Amino acid sequence: MRKPLLAGSLSVSLFGALTLFAGSALAEQGTVTLGNGQTFTGDVMEVVPNDHVTLKLPGGQVKAYAWTEIGQIGIGGQIVIGGAPPSSAPPPVQPPPPAAPGPVYQPAPAAPPPYAPPPPPAARRYFYPAWNFGARLGTLSPSGNLIGQNSNTYSGTTYYDNGEKVPASRYLKTGWSLEGDIGFHFSPAWTLYGFWEHGRMGLGSSNELASGDAVTNAIGIGLNANANPRGAVGLLLDIGVGWRWLKFPTLDAAALVGTATLTGVDVLRLGIGLAIPLNEQVRLDLELRATGGVFLNHSGSCLTTDTCNTSIDSSRQGTFMTAGFRAGIRWDLR
Repeated sequence: MRKPLLAGSLSVSLFGALTLFAGSALAEQGTVTLGNGQTFTGDVMEVVPNDHVTLKLPGGQVKAYAWTEIGQIGIGGQIVIGGAPPSSAPPPVQPPPPAAPGPVYQPAPAAPPPYAPPPPPAARRYFYPAWNFGARLGTLSPSGNLIGQNSNTYSGTTYYDNGEKVPASRYLKTGWSLEGDIGFHFSPAWTLYGFWEHGRMGLGSSNELASGDAVTNAIGIGLNANANPRGAVGLLLDIGVGWRWLKFPTLDAAALVGTATLTGVDVLRLGIGLAIPLNEQVRLDLELRATGGVFLNHSGSCLTTDTCNTSIDSSRQGTFMTAGFRAGIRWDLR
């Protein structure tokens, strides 16, 4: 408790001394420390409490310091507190606190649909293997020989001409044909099928006075191809083999009507034309077609003396051909 009392007494004593000499030249060494920390030393010329202090600096300059600028005054080893508090080092500038992060914008969740959306459609396949049905209608023109020509034979001193050929034109003329197919469309281009063909033809020069028509039927297998299955029009190729029956009326020398029947092989059936898809399942075929084969058996009315109701010897087998134009539809059953 005694120390504050002494300090207070000292301040009062010094203030009294300053008051006593106020307004007069002190001519005593003193130090003035400003509130900003600057220090000036010189002769104290004047002290006016609560107003100013005047120093004569060592260079001879006389300068007055306002009381409010002074942090402390030292005169004759005594320190008197002035009008401004002693300067202290300014506090370090604190960086402003980081700003709080703003709210992150998130779009509102989409409202659920009123009903479950349908699943996406399955990828469309370009081709589906399928059973295939076909029907074709066209013309049928015969040519070649029903029975071929053999070379003359010689026995002793006599030649026997038993090799007479029988042209198709003698008994047949152009007619029409209808064909039905069923097969398997196993690749975009190819269809393997079986067929049945029915045809009717007019009568030729030797039997035109007979009544009725020449009738032919054939069964077999074939391979049909569309060379451009993805296009609007493609090249059509058709190849096959078959077995054929041919039946037609005959007239003998006495104008008696009979019937002859021939059976044999269509060694090659060939067609070429255009394939025109109408939709994914149906196709239109337009083609020129030709067949070539031989008859192996003959029965009924005799056409030659050596081929009547018998197998036709290989030396007498003539090439029988047909040709025509056909239009048809092929339909994938799926």
